[in-house]
Amino acid sequence: MTIKDNKMEYEKISETTFKVVETKQEVIERQYDYDTLLAQKKSIQEQKEREMTQRNKELEEVDNLIAEAQKLGLKTKEELAVEDAIKLAEEKKSQLEI
Repeated sequence: MTIKDNKMEYEKISETTFKVVETKQEVIERQYDYDTLLAQKKSIQEQKEREMTQRNKELEEVDNLIAEAQKLGLKTKEELAVEDAIKLAEEKKSQLEI
């Protein structure tokens, strides 16, 4: 059995194997074992879940640190720059009023 889709051709070789023929400037042929593909997919999904769990832990830790920084009254550099600019503008305004 062969299925053609644009520049790709998929051919069943056996009950567990198929090959893909990709037509470009040259012909590229690869063979895939169906069981191996399913195992590869499962492995990738498991790895993705582990990585997402780890990333979620990292985000939680950073969120906790941000919350503590906010409790301490920390400000961003941008916030400090804006405050400095406002103070400077107020000082100049009061000097002009004198």
